[in-house]
Amino acid sequence: MESNADPFLALLDWRNTPSESLKQSPAQVFFGCVTRTRLPSTQQQLCTPTSQDIQRHLAKAKEKQAKVYDDRGTKPRPPLKVGDTVRFLPEGEGEWRKGEIQKVRPHRSYEVMQGDGTTCRRTSRHVNRLW
Repeated sequence: MESNADPFLALLDWRNTPSESLKQSPAQVFFGCVTRTRLPSTQQQLCTPTSQDIQRHLAKAKEKQAKVYDDRGTKPRPPLKVGDTVRFLPEGEGEWRKGEIQKVRPHRSYEVMQGDGTTCRRTSRHVNRLW
């Protein structure tokens, strides 16, 4: 307190300091890994022994959720190509307009040329193919 240093940073450093008897810090005992401090550390030091298992379980849960969603009657959308005429929903407006795909972007995103010659970027959710 006399040095006007942040007491919480000192507490964080103390929690990351390994004890002589346990050979682990209080953070390692409690959390299973070293907590992040202002000192540089590697990703390997920040990972827990079970983090790989957790990532695997999380990926499995996401796959299961995607399968349940897909089984509820969804159907894949055919990708749009440059030059396709579409209806799109301009940002902040409630009515659909006619436009043309100018550029296909990553992550199901498209640049659509509007009737006045300007372009806007919209995702596949806001772009429908004209049949």
